[in-house]
Amino acid sequence: MRIIHPRPAQGRQKFIGVEFVDGFARVDSLDPIIEQTLLQHRFVIEQEPTVDLEALTVKELREIADVEGVAVPARASKADLVDLLSRTPAGTGPDGEPFGIAELADGTVIGDGESPATIPADERTAED
Repeated sequence: MRIIHPRPAQGRQKFIGVEFVDGFARVDSLDPIIEQTLLQHRFVIEQEPTVDLEALTVKELREIADVEGVAVPARASKADLVDLLSRTPAGTGPDGEPFGIAELADGTVIGDGESPATIPADERTAED
């Protein structure tokens, strides 16, 4: 599940045990009471769509692997591709780490909440 904070802020925020990074949180499941509390406080909870990898063509599977940064052997079969992709969390880069930092057109940097890039430019020190 993806949870969107009603008042997102750069960096990390925590609300009733759910940690948000740059206004978003991902959780596998929620206690029904916590879910209800989040909804009452105007958080948006989205169920993330799942992809049936078996229904995709080899070309489509290779495109997903390329976007996700998954190394695929040249002679990989469809079964190999499905296996590789099903073991790789979505949204990870070639090193297996989540994609993190992006700079918007207005210069705002969003990311993992830990690196200096996610600290507003006017708050950075020379060491950052």
